[in-house]
Amino acid sequence: MWPDVLGESVACADASLPSEGVGRVTGKRALLIGVDHYAKFPPDKQLHGCVNDAEAMAALLEDRFGFPPDTTTLLRNEEADQQGIRDAAEALIAATGPDDVVVVLYSGHGSQRSSADPTEGDGLDETIVPHDSGRRPNPNLDIADKEINGWVRRLNAKTANLTLIFDCCHSGTITRDAFGETGRSVEPDLRPVAEMGLVEAPADGAGPASDVREADTDRGPSGWLPIFGRYVLIAGCMDAELSHEMEVGEGDAAVAHGALTYFLGQELAAAQPGTTYRDAFERASIGVSSRYGDQHPQMEGDARDRELFGTRDIAPLRFVPVSEGTDGQVTLGGGAIHGLAAGSEWDVYPESTKRVEGPDGAGGPERLGRVRVDRVGALSSTATLLEETTAGAVVPGSRAVEAVHAFPDQRLAVEVPDPGSPSMPEPEPVAGIRAAVEASPLLRAADEHTAELRVYLVPARDTAGPGDPVPQLPQVASPSWVVVGRDGRLATPVHREDEPGASEVVVENLEKLARYRRGLALANPDPAATLLGKVDFALMTRGPDGSWADATPASAGGQIEYAEGDPVAFRIVNHHTEPVYVTVLDFGLTGRIAQVHPPGGAADRLDPGLEIRVGVEPGRELPLEFPADFPFVAEPGQAAPVEGLETLKLVATTGRPVDFDLLLQEGVRGADDEDDAESPISLLLSMALRGQGSRDVPVQRLAAPPDEQWITVDRPFLLRRKGG
Repeated sequence: MWPDVLGESVACADASLPSEGVGRVTGKRALLIGVDHYAKFPPDKQLHGCVNDAEAMAALLEDRFGFPPDTTTLLRNEEADQQGIRDAAEALIAATGPDDVVVVLYSGHGSQRSSADPTEGDGLDETIVPHDSGRRPNPNLDIADKEINGWVRRLNAKTANLTLIFDCCHSGTITRDAFGETGRSVEPDLRPVAEMGLVEAPADGAGPASDVREADTDRGPSGWLPIFGRYVLIAGCMDAELSHEMEVGEGDAAVAHGALTYFLGQELAAAQPGTTYRDAFERASIGVSSRYGDQHPQMEGDARDRELFGTRDIAPLRFVPVSEGTDGQVTLGGGAIHGLAAGSEWDVYPESTKRVEGPDGAGGPERLGRVRVDRVGALSSTATLLEETTAGAVVPGSRAVEAVHAFPDQRLAVEVPDPGSPSMPEPEPVAGIRAAVEASPLLRAADEHTAELRVYLVPARDTAGPGDPVPQLPQVASPSWVVVGRDGRLATPVHREDEPGASEVVVENLEKLARYRRGLALANPDPAATLLGKVDFALMTRGPDGSWADATPASAGGQIEYAEGDPVAFRIVNHHTEPVYVTVLDFGLTGRIAQVHPPGGAADRLDPGLEIRVGVEPGRELPLEFPADFPFVAEPGQAAPVEGLETLKLVATTGRPVDFDLLLQEGVRGADDEDDAESPISLLLSMALRGQGSRDVPVQRLAAPPDEQWITVDRPFLLRRKGG
């Protein structure tokens, strides 16, 4: 689910922010492009979540960050043909004033085409694909990266407050299991330039023809733009990867989004004043890469530590607007992409409310009523009016603030398909695995549309034919169990069906993945948690001279990187007025969860104003190594050298330490201590890791005593194997 609320209020009287030192009002402008329908591509190349992405981003920018509707241009499908995109880009450049805040989002297919530029290293231009573009025999109307680069440079001549979001990809097709979801790319157009029927933009000295060219080596890992600085680019994946589409919800309530936009939207919805692009990107990239192992979002540009969209000094109120209401029902202006959950309850306050103090608004403005969310759509939700202070008090424009969050089913969704041969009855082992999944408190049976993992019993074969499962395993000596994720990659090692206890190992591994994923997602849903921003957690690297410094992302990408054998260290600083108890957990590459600090203890007490450093003392380093069986099998398109995303998670609590043995894979505890029964973090651990919460479970987010607060901070990093 997305975070609990749409976000803080950022709208002031004129929905804008003053710029520094020029005495003018800084404008906010956005160009948002979503293309699902492609007129000249076959049905299997149509997309489903791109218009949703653009519309949801428009809602976030308007309601969350104060972008005026009349300065936001939204192009959907037919509106986003080549000329429409070019006209909108030129209009945006012309309208942009000094220091304006500008956002450009493209959600749709990406691709490549033969380049007329002899300096292009691989002979191909990266492109975005308008609604009217095509492949042989149709003309290629793609818009090349060089033209986009020209737009960026002209915008940068007016403002450095530029944010670019590309939820697409330009990689070729990669053969993996069919369980992999739709990727946002179409095949490159390799026709000679003269045969493509290109319609170039006018070379009038202001457009792409005047652009300064950079070598390929100056491009970021997303492959889109040269790294020249004055922008933030957030791209769906690296240049040789796929950007996936995904569905949220089930049945008629399912809505499609791009994985990047979906998870990035979570972080935009949860952002508070002072949240930077780096803060939002790190959490979003975890969400994307934990679901799709073949997709690693990228962040580039020199403004990664800037406050999101230039917002600052804004009173933090996180709300969704009431858009309409009648006969005891109201419509809320937030949906699945904003993090609303069915069963959650929201308190409603007057339209002018800027801050809510305490549970149920104690000490703040008068509450108008309370609603319960019944059905969550893509951009809006319906809710029942539970109470109202006076008849007709809850009106359109009122602001709803979440009071009770309903946590959805915490079990991992697993599909165990039939062997597929009508002449062969379902083998007993498959039936046994399916029954074990249904009986597990950590797992639930699901279909191909809702499952997060799929379990195959792959028969013995000499080669993989068309349509066979797991084509990256062409030769299988004997029938074997294989677990595949939504990205088509193997999620666990392969086990022969005739191994002693093989089916038990398969179910045990599935349960380990359930604990791993839920543990990695563990975060405090309370946006008012007093520890937010009070505990610093930074990774460190050792320099050639042996000194330690805070780790920074690779020069061109958004991830901190280490090589195998490198030591990792970290520091924790307590800026709170009370002691905090800190624990650091390592979420490894193969589902292992280990406690790296304190070793063998529940938590380490850190007093106010103090800092601890772990791993910097000689003899106490924390070397990074690849597990012996990673990766489980060489995948098509596998990066060389091998790499994987690992995460260190800090858990900080006040009042008392929390024992995280329950979370560790090596020894799951049978029950919580009785003293922890009322702890919100213990309840969440229980739901996520012992399988409770098979129904929506409401948790009073503000019910914890003031001296018992908790937060988590995630620090992901890319671990690379030396030498391939």
